[in-house]
Amino acid sequence: MRLKTEAPNVNGLAAMVAAGLVPVLAQVEKVTKVHWPKGQSPAAIAGLLFVIAVVSVVLVVVIVRRLVGMLREGRPGDAVFAELSRAHGLSREEEKLLRETVSREKLPDPARIFVEKRHLEAYAKSSTDPAYRGLYEKLFGR
Repeated sequence: MRLKTEAPNVNGLAAMVAAGLVPVLAQVEKVTKVHWPKGQSPAAIAGLLFVIAVVSVVLVVVIVRRLVGMLREGRPGDAVFAELSRAHGLSREEEKLLRETVSREKLPDPARIFVEKRHLEAYAKSSTDPAYRGLYEKLFGR
């Protein structure tokens, strides 16, 4: 068996590629000539596509927010913690302080911070941050 050592025929290759592209280009031309249905203009269809895109984005945002909410409330007691925070009128900063305390104390149920005041009391007495003292007084009095 002999190996071909000749250079490929570039002209023949170009002719083959061109012969293959001609039918494809003819089909592309047919596809690009769009005939709109009666009474429909490209602007109306573009507007409809825009509305569909906006509605899709809104749906995605709503679904993602719900999923994030479900993930946040995945631990037992998270829903109770959120409800107790609302009932006590806690701000986001105060709720964040409580969650940090729950995390440091390694409480299995975050809602226990509202019942077992010793967890927050230690931080209220030892911390230089007055927010802890104010939060303790808000929840348990003096």
